[in-house]
Amino acid sequence: MWPYCLMVGIPCAISVFEYTRKRTNANKAIISSFFLVFLLLLVFRSQNVGLDMPSYYWMYNTAGRESWKRIFTQYDEFGYYSFSKLIYLVFGDFQWLVVITSLASLVPIWFLYRNNIDNHMFLAIVIFLNIGLFSIYFSAIRQVIAMAFVVPAYYFTKKKKLILFLLMIVPAFLFHKSAFIIVLMYPVYHIRIKWYQMLIISALLIPLCIIFRSQLFTFFSNLFSSIYETREITLTNAISILLLLVIFLVFSFVIPDNSLVDDETKGLRNLLILCCMLQVFSGVDTLVMRMNYYFLLFVPITITRVIDYTSLKNKKLTEVALLAMLVFFTAFYFISAFSGPGSLHIYPYQAFWNVS
Repeated sequence: MWPYCLMVGIPCAISVFEYTRKRTNANKAIISSFFLVFLLLLVFRSQNVGLDMPSYYWMYNTAGRESWKRIFTQYDEFGYYSFSKLIYLVFGDFQWLVVITSLASLVPIWFLYRNNIDNHMFLAIVIFLNIGLFSIYFSAIRQVIAMAFVVPAYYFTKKKKLILFLLMIVPAFLFHKSAFIIVLMYPVYHIRIKWYQMLIISALLIPLCIIFRSQLFTFFSNLFSSIYETREITLTNAISILLLLVIFLVFSFVIPDNSLVDDETKGLRNLLILCCMLQVFSGVDTLVMRMNYYFLLFVPITITRVIDYTSLKNKKLTEVALLAMLVFFTAFYFISAFSGPGSLHIYPYQAFWNVS
């Protein structure tokens, strides 16, 4: 478990050191130290780390033996299969797929966090570790590559470049069909109504989604049956993340001085509302949880930006909440990590050269 301890311990040590010296110029080092170790863990992991890795090994060899014609005509997500075949032809060894996909999927997220978070970077790290994002990078190769396209899509959304935004969805969809949900980012981000109106709408929509989640899920699954097969309704354990997201949402409206919040933070808060609504349906089927990953990436950024706009009357409350979140999320991550292999079998860590 020491690699994971190192991954969290280094940025934590930098944060504590800089806090005691009352300096803030190491913020970039905090986030970069985390993502650098995280990236190394992904690059050098064995096939035993990650629930789906044996399946990806089989898919890699299958793609390598397939003709280009069959890849483009017989596979829906032919972007991933052609990508795998290209690596197979150039390098051969499956470990190169692990290396290249790790770089392609994580480096964009690294720079997204590095360039969009000014303060509270260790808080962003521990939130990232606890909202279901961290472990999928060791297992869901196709989807995490698709998630990387969210980064340019987000920048094109901010700059109101709709055509370029839509173009980013195409390659993402060719890697993982769930990426069609990214299309919601553009309209949701740009909703601009008064903050209290948005809060009221959220307070009405989320409970309604909870009450009618089964009916709504059935309706939308039938509507998009051409993309995904209609699925049976199954219960999942997504309720804990939903509760956490709702708490974050309330926090994002109550803590800041809403008259000072900038447009980017408002847009990110809109995406947090969307996260809450999608997470409701994650309690019905895990397919929707996969769709929510694209937007969950922005939750750590949103919370850190909200804290930066704390109103004067809430300053003390925010300091207490910040300390509580840092302690809770750090402790919860390690308790979960040491309690077993996890649902995606990423603990303990094993490097590829240690496989017998």
